[in-house]
Amino acid sequence: MKTCDKGHNHSKGHSKGPKVPKNVFWFTFFHTASGYVGIYYFSLYYMRNNPEDFPEHYYTFHFWIYNFAMAFCLTNLVLARFKSPGKSCNTREETDGKCEKCNIYRIDRTHHCSNCKMCIIRMDHHCAWVSNCIGLNNHKNFFWYTFYTAIGGTYHVYLCLMYAFSSYPPATESYLARIWFFLHTLIVAIFTYFCITLINMQMKFIARNNTNLEYMKEIGMNWDFMKCIIWPIENDYDRGLIPNLIMVFGFDFCWWLLPTAPVNYYFYQGKYGLPKPTQKEVTELKVKYDLDDD
Repeated sequence: MKTCDKGHNHSKGHSKGPKVPKNVFWFTFFHTASGYVGIYYFSLYYMRNNPEDFPEHYYTFHFWIYNFAMAFCLTNLVLARFKSPGKSCNTREETDGKCEKCNIYRIDRTHHCSNCKMCIIRMDHHCAWVSNCIGLNNHKNFFWYTFYTAIGGTYHVYLCLMYAFSSYPPATESYLARIWFFLHTLIVAIFTYFCITLINMQMKFIARNNTNLEYMKEIGMNWDFMKCIIWPIENDYDRGLIPNLIMVFGFDFCWWLLPTAPVNYYFYQGKYGLPKPTQKEVTELKVKYDLDDD
């Protein structure tokens, strides 16, 4: 039995596990949106109405920073949920691996999701919070959703603490509202830490052209990532840092930070030292970007 030097079992495959609940996305969306409302009503409200109690431009600075993080967080959350993760089509080549459930021949790094009931190209994992698979088409949006959730959540906790220890009067006389606000902030703090560990894992995977599914198949299910520990695994897909980043974020560097679809098709034309694409890869990319035959 093959094991890594840390004692993890490398023979463990991707277990089916229980079905994840559907439509958790709506809980995620409204939980995030309610956090925004709470921060504005409690922490930002009195900054705006009592500018004499704060330094100049204090409210404007915090308002725009928090709004920027939350806007990008919610935008990428919606896109990660409703964009197709990249459904595999039939390559019609019997040399490819065949999915017995979909009854199709598929290219390498394609996996069948029992929740979505289809084969996903370069599947990373099925995300319960997004209620969608994370694959070739929406991996970029999932990454930025996680990133801005970590940033916005950290800022949320900071603004909450600033409100709790400030000398200005409370935004409401309702103790229930204040209790709800602080309990909600506690949940935000826990989820923010989870996102920080998750973004650490995603950055290391993307830099090495790994996926979460491939990592779990090699290492086995474990919670070491919650301590920001990612074990190195063998990887045949690593093409170098820049090509690996382009695989997820797209060829146009100026669009990397924005929630746009990565145009990877042009990247497969041999630029940056990538191998010439196989006919199967060209077929999949044409399906993805709805391109005509050349």
